[in-house]
Amino acid sequence: MIASAGQQVVVIASVPMVSTLRAQYQTEPNTRVFSEAEFLLALETILSDAPEVIALDPDFAATARGAALVARVKADPRLRDAEVRALIQNGTYDASLAAPIESRSPAPASVLQPLDYCGTRRAARYAMKPIVELRINGAPGQLINLSVTGAQVVAQIRMRPTEKMRLALTDATTELRLIGAVAWANLEIGARGQQYRAGLELCSADEEVMERYCQRNRRA
Repeated sequence: MIASAGQQVVVIASVPMVSTLRAQYQTEPNTRVFSEAEFLLALETILSDAPEVIALDPDFAATARGAALVARVKADPRLRDAEVRALIQNGTYDASLAAPIESRSPAPASVLQPLDYCGTRRAARYAMKPIVELRINGAPGQLINLSVTGAQVVAQIRMRPTEKMRLALTDATTELRLIGAVAWANLEIGARGQQYRAGLELCSADEEVMERYCQRNRRA
């Protein structure tokens, strides 16, 4: 079973699976199914309703947005009791997961596995040395970590989910110019005033170039 009777459940699925899951769960008032394209609406629902179970399609979980969502859930004390699970069995979709929660027998343990936050990333992410200079849309920023597919940054300019940002990363020998889509963003108030912390999914970056850049500038 995805959840016990009466528990609030949020499911986020890849586009091909959404219609099937919504049809099967339409009689379950405590279960809401979102497409990965509705990421922001799903996140808003999770933050407002604090569901006991969050079930993720493994294809979505492997994206930067999926990783960001899991990180957001783990970091929020209001969601400390939420259990994040993956809709997966032997690496493939399990049709029985589409059955209504109350009407089917409990699923085997291999079907509903705890979702490992570290395992949701498609590539290793490295903390970066302070020698790397970051500019976001021409404004100065701080590069927190970097991978071949994404980055976490802090800057005083406003960053909103799905917004495209121009990045320039400069070390002692190279300047990389990249485009990143904001997967998530949080407003922070610190000693220096207002700033935004955001996770970016890099668009069409050369993975070999990025890997060399990461290895050259990562912290020991």
